[in-house]
Amino acid sequence: SSYLKGHADNVDFIYGAVSCSLGNYSISPSILKSLLERWSHKTNTFLFHFGECTVTLLDMHRMVGLPLDGDYYEEYVPPAHELDPELLLYPDFLKDLVDSWDNLAVGGEVKFQDWCDHFYNNRTGNISFSNPRARHLFVAAFLALWLCCFVIVGGGPHIRRGVLVMAAWMALGRRFSLAPPALCSLYYSLRLISQHPIGPSYMKRAWPVHYIIGWLGLYMRRKTIFGNKKKMLTLPSYGYSVEKPSMMNTMNRTATHYTLESAHDYFCYRENIFVRPYELSYIRHEVELRRVYTI
Repeated sequence: SSYLKGHADNVDFIYGAVSCSLGNYSISPSILKSLLERWSHKTNTFLFHFGECTVTLLDMHRMVGLPLDGDYYEEYVPPAHELDPELLLYPDFLKDLVDSWDNLAVGGEVKFQDWCDHFYNNRTGNISFSNPRARHLFVAAFLALWLCCFVIVGGGPHIRRGVLVMAAWMALGRRFSLAPPALCSLYYSLRLISQHPIGPSYMKRAWPVHYIIGWLGLYMRRKTIFGNKKKMLTLPSYGYSVEKPSMMNTMNRTATHYTLESAHDYFCYRENIFVRPYELSYIRHEVELRRVYTI
């Protein structure tokens, strides 16, 4: 966890975002449908009668804790000869990660379930690591799953081969700017939904709907969208001193029921929506100020 929390004081790398991925997010289908019908693919904004709103890079950081700064995130597959640990071009466990993907691939794809079975479910007894290399391999395998099913979602329930390099470096604490590609993934999905020839409900493709639910929790009156925390659930423990991502307040909550008519009316009332994408009152130290300046 020391790598994922960040080495410097008051710096959270991806620990908070990983914690957000452990929860469940639910929303009234009518609320979601009514909101999606207001999306404009020409401006990447939701169109309300009082103006436009959208999910910003700053929102991605505030609600889910994805880094705004860091190295450029790029998924790619390095040549096989560069994976030799003796060349020191990549983490020494990356070759094992790539070999595992190649062994699990069926038709050029590795399903989430097969990946989890290989690295976790098929293990016997408690998980223990005899050396740091094995521990880093396990963390990188988890981060590969996390990147594909929570951060940059697209295509289907598959581990993308190109994500393995990024996951390997992140397991060692290398900081990547994850908010921009995650926001691009969301915009791209909303574009596909809004341009579907039949309607938004017919888009059969995995997409990061949890960001929309988190955004609603950030800018709408939360008690009108979400109910109480679900009972009999073991909630993920955050256990870190910096400010928690706001999506932790929306996960594992029951969704308030809306009809199609009441959902449409909900977004017509200006008092239900708080628009403050550039409010800087939450900036409390120099690191966050630099991140805002980067945007």
